[in-house]
Amino acid sequence: MAKRVQLRQRLSIAAGVLILVVAGFVFFQNDGQGPVINGETNLQAIAELQKNPRDWSKKTGAEGQVLENPNEACAQLYSVEEDYAQALNCFTELVNSGKGDIESQYYIGNCHFKLGNYTAALKNFKQVADSGQLEPDSPESKQLEWNMLVTEVLTAENPGDYLDEVSQLLQNPGYKYYMEAERLSKLLSPSADQ
Repeated sequence: MAKRVQLRQRLSIAAGVLILVVAGFVFFQNDGQGPVINGETNLQAIAELQKNPRDWSKKTGAEGQVLENPNEACAQLYSVEEDYAQALNCFTELVNSGKGDIESQYYIGNCHFKLGNYTAALKNFKQVADSGQLEPDSPESKQLEWNMLVTEVLTAENPGDYLDEVSQLLQNPGYKYYMEAERLSKLLSPSADQ
C-alpha cells in the first residue's frame, strides 16, 4: 500500500513537471505573448504596439502669441482618465462645432482604436494623412504613419501580408519606431504561427 502511494506521488510530480516544461516551451516559443491559437496571429499583442498621441506643439497666433488649445479638456479624458468613449464624444463635438482641428481628428482615430473600432480608426487616420496639414517629417506625421500601419495590419484579412513593409522599416536602424517594428515583424513572421 505504501509503495502505491509513493508511486502515485512520483507520477503526480512527474506530470506537474511535464506540464511546466510544455507551458514554458509554448510561452517562450511565442515570445512571451502566450500561445497562438489555431495558427491565428496574436492581434492583442499587435494592438499594444499602437502609440498614444504625443503632445502636439502649442498653437500660436499671427503675432506669435500662444493660443488656447481646444483639445486639452478632451485630451485629459483620453490620456489621464483613459475614458476613450467620453473622449471620443468630446473630440467629435469639437469637430462638429467647428472648434476642432487636425489634432482633434487624430485623437478621434485613436479613440476608435482604443475602443477596438479599427476600421473607423483607419478611416480617421487616413483623413488626417490626406489633409496635408502635417509636415512630412514631423514627429506627429511619423507617429500617424506608424499607427496607420498597425491599424492596417489589424484590419487585414491576412496580417502576414504586411511583413515585407515592416521589413523595409527595419532597414533603417534610426527609424523612430524600430523596436516596435521589430516586435511587429516577429508577430507577423510565419514561425510565430507554429
